[in-house]
Parts: sequence; C-alpha cells; structure tokens
Amino acid sequence: MKFYAITQKKDRGCPIGLLNAVLYDHCPEDPTAIEHGIAYPWYSDPKGLKEFPEGMCLVAKEKLIDFSIRSINSNQFLDQYFLESLIEFNTPLKNFKKIDVVSYFDKKRISKKQYFASQFADDFYCKLSEVADEGESFVKNGKYGLTILEKLSIRKSFDRHVFGVENLDPRISTIFCSENFMDLAKKRGAKGIDFVPVEAAKWPDPNSFMFDPEEILSVL
Repeated sequence: MKFYAITQKKDRGCPIGLLNAVLYDHCPEDPTAIEHGIAYPWYSDPKGLKEFPEGMCLVAKEKLIDFSIRSINSNQFLDQYFLESLIEFNTPLKNFKKIDVVSYFDKKRISKKQYFASQFADDFYCKLSEVADEGESFVKNGKYGLTILEKLSIRKSFDRHVFGVENLDPRISTIFCSENFMDLAKKRGAKGIDFVPVEAAKWPDPNSFMFDPEEILSVL
C-alpha cells in the first residue's frame, strides 16, 4: 500500500496552526464572560472523564469553521464526513460526541456542517518499530525521550489504513493513512487538509520556531 501523512491546509474556514477555540460542556449564554482553565479545563478533570457529555459546544473566535479535522490537546474536532470515513476503516476511537460550533462574539453558528469532538483510542497509535522500514527511515532522539523524524518509510508488510505513531514530538505527530483512506476522504469532500506521500514528507525541526509551508503541520 501507499501511505500518506495528513497535514493542515489553509482555506476558507480552515485556519492553520493553533485553533482559536474552547470546548465547553454546555453552550454558555455569554461566552466572553466565562473564565476557563488553560492547563486543566473541564474535560481534563484530574478525576478522569470517561466519556464526553451531551450538549457540548465549541466556542470559536473564527468567522467560519469548515475544516475536516483540527485538534486541541488530545481532542480532535471532526466534521461528520471525516468521522464517517474513519469509522468505515475501523479506526480505533474511544470517545466522540456531537457538538455545536458557535461564535465567541454572538453565539451564532459558524458552520453548516455537523461536528464532533473525538479522541483516538490507545491502539490507534503504533510503535515506530512496527511501522518504519528501518533501512529507509531516519529518526533521532529528541528532548524528553520523544522521537524526531527526518525521513519515514513504511514497511511493505504494514497493513493499517489509519494510524498514529507513538512518542513522536508533538510538532511531528500527525495522522498517517493509506491511499484507500485518502481516496474516500477526498471523495467525501475533505477540507483544510492535504495528503503528502510519506517518503516525500518534509518534517519540521522541533527546535525551530520558523514556519515552512512545505513542512508537515500536524493534525493530532
């Protein structure tokens, strides 16, 4: 199989980089008046949240939301078409719920599509040793025991269609997929993402704060 790294792509309604939004467990009457924890928001309760509640609301400062997938911390925000594609390929998900997407300024909906908050299950992530063709890949150890990719080539025997890789530096950690998944996602109108052949992917240097549009921009 051919494999691809998914990267963010700027388009109308598809901001790149850090998503300027907050997930609430309800839709507040006045989003501008609510203070929320940065390090420990309600969904990162140290007691442990086993499942997202009903009635969640993503409050965004964007004028329009129209992307297939973006992330904040370990939570992904997916449109229904991308979620359906993940489910069709039996992608391990442990938690997903419908959410409303509204404006921070006036509580009006800023998306015509249905969105979901989601989390990937632990077995979505594969060990690098299971994925990488060691003879064709170049990796090095980064800070805090994280792995940095310089070049990745995937084993010919590897047969997962959608997956992540454990222990990658956050600037590098993204979704990898097969050509079959890519074709389905594109057929369903994937927005705000692009698919780069893994062997040709240009990986960012975690020690650099310069943005290079040719580099993979993580969606995890």
